[in-house]
Amino acid sequence: MPTVKEQARALVAAKMHPMALSKKEAKGMDAPMATESSKPKGPRYPWGISLNFDSETMKKLKLGEVAAGQVFALVGKGKITRCEETEDESGERVSASFQITDLALTPARTATTKRKDKE
Repeated sequence: MPTVKEQARALVAAKMHPMALSKKEAKGMDAPMATESSKPKGPRYPWGISLNFDSETMKKLKLGEVAAGQVFALVGKGKITRCEETEDESGERVSASFQITDLALTPARTATTKRKDKE
């Protein structure tokens, strides 16, 4: 079993993968109805990868004031609670459910914040 230090190093070394859908991927998915002033467009990210926090969870994470559009770095630990493989006429699919057990969020450091820190 890896030590906590080894696990931390693995997390730091882990490669981030962009999750945004390509236009082709989004095109085939359901999208909200367009209004006269907007163009129809598909979702930006796959279903099921959004996290929602209530007031109590935000207090536990010590988030304080947050604003829509603010970017955070997320590190967590979880447990796979369900694995499923299905096959039908459209092909094979594999899915898994994860229960997050430990989580840390910090405001992401941008080029602007890095420059301010050096001043």
